[in-house]
Amino acid sequence: KIINKLKIDPLDKKLRYELAELYLSSNDIKNGFDELLIIYDQDPQWNDNAAKSKLLEQFELLVFNDPNVIEARKKLSSMMFK
Repeated sequence: KIINKLKIDPLDKKLRYELAELYLSSNDIKNGFDELLIIYDQDPQWNDNAAKSKLLEQFELLVFNDPNVIEARKKLSSMMFK
């Protein structure tokens, strides 16, 4: 349902954030991270840095050497310093 709404309005960051949380809560870490990174790329400041905050929170919850964490950290870093 959320995915269909996002196809109609891909810039809806609130919907995308909800989708990210759904992915993360169902342990689909890669897709959750990808959605948060899209939000961050579109608007790093959105909703008091919600996407970045959620990413950092998840990084702490997961093992540092988790491949999803490593990949998302690299992407986030490159976005922050571009």
